[in-house]
Amino acid sequence: MDELKNKFIQLKKTLSVQSEESKKLNKQFKKVISLIFNDQKTPEKYVRDFYLKSGKIIVFTTNKSFANELFLRRQGILEELNKENKEISDMIVK
Repeated sequence: MDELKNKFIQLKKTLSVQSEESKKLNKQFKKVISLIFNDQKTPEKYVRDFYLKSGKIIVFTTNKSFANELFLRRQGILEELNKENKEISDMIVK
């Protein structure tokens, strides 16, 4: 019973750390998108969802032309994201 309780506590700590990292990445990604697409009012409205998996950020968009723009500007986006977060190696846009 104690072993199960310890595993639950470890899982809870791990999830809280992942949640904090996710919030940080979310805030940073929105900031970078608004900086790079400063000619648009709210470019983040075209981003449906994004997440980090195996060192790659995967972005789902609602607009194909915006997806193409993200793909073309991905190097600049990655450079900005990696200033604080050194773990992102690539960006996949869908």
